[in-house]
Amino acid sequence: MYDRRIAAVGLFVAMASVPTFVGATAADAQSIIREVLGIDVDRLLAKKAEPANEDQEEDENPQINALIQQYRPAYKGKLDASLHTLRELCHPSREQQEKLLEAGDAALDAALRVHAKRMLKLNQQNGNIVVNVGRSRGSNPWTAVQIALNAAVRDHLSPEQSKLYLEDLREREKFRRRATARTLVSALDTQLNLNQEQREAIFAALLENWQDEWENSVRGLMYGATYLPNLPSKALTPHLNEKQMQLWSQSPHGNTIHFGDNEGFLGHGKLNIPPFVVQDDTESGDEAAEPVAEQPGEES
Repeated sequence: MYDRRIAAVGLFVAMASVPTFVGATAADAQSIIREVLGIDVDRLLAKKAEPANEDQEEDENPQINALIQQYRPAYKGKLDASLHTLRELCHPSREQQEKLLEAGDAALDAALRVHAKRMLKLNQQNGNIVVNVGRSRGSNPWTAVQIALNAAVRDHLSPEQSKLYLEDLREREKFRRRATARTLVSALDTQLNLNQEQREAIFAALLENWQDEWENSVRGLMYGATYLPNLPSKALTPHLNEKQMQLWSQSPHGNTIHFGDNEGFLGHGKLNIPPFVVQDDTESGDEAAEPVAEQPGEES
C-alpha cells in the first residue's frame, strides 16, 4: 500500500508539472489520488509548503547541545558563586532562595542555547576559528543571567535586601573596571615605555571613557599586546609624546581574535564552586568553612 501511494504521488507530481501528459491535468491527478488511495492531497501539499521549524531543528542539533555542555560548567559556577554571595549578604528565606535559583537557572539555560547557536555559526563561517574579541557584552551569556538575577532580587527580596545586593554589585563592577584598565595600561606600557605620570593619566582616561566590551579582550593580552582592543584616541594621544605617538600608530592593535569565553577573568571559570543548595536562613548565612588543620611543626 505504501509503494502504491508513493507511485501515485509521483504520478501526480509529474502530471501537475506537465498538464498535457496523457491528456490529463493536475486536477485529474488530484482526483485519482483522492478516490483511489484516500489521500488528502490539499493537506499533503499544505504540509509540504510549511517552512521548516529552524528553532526546533537547532534545539536538536548535537553540535549545539555539545557546546552547551562545554560552556555550562563555567557559567553555572559563576551563578552558584553569585547566589552564595547573595545569601551571605542578604540572608534570604528558603522561599526567596528558591525563587532566585529558579530564575538564575532558567536564564542560564536560555542564554547558553542562544550563545551556542551564535558560536556554532561563527565557527562555521571562520573555519572553526572563533573571532570577534571586541563583541559587546550583550553576546556574553552571563550578561543575560545577571539581568535575570537582578530582576529576581527586585521582585522577591525586600527593599533592604535589594539595597545590600545592589551596593555589592556596584563595588564588584567598579573593581572589574579598574582591574581591566590597569591591565590595558600595562599592555600599553610594554609597547610605549610610559612614565608614571602617563600611566596614571591614561588609566584615568580609560575609566572616564569606559567601554564594557574591553573586559572581554583582556584574556587575549596573555598572548601579547598585539591583542589590545580599539581604544579611543582621546584617552591616549593627549598623554603621549611624539615618539610614542609614532610607535602607537605603527603597532598592531584592535585585532578581533577571540580566545574563547572570558569567564575565567576575574570570575569563577577556573574555580571549583560548590553547587548552590537552598537551605534554611541562618543569621550568619552559609555554614562556616571548616578550619584548616594545623601543619606539623607550626606553632600555635
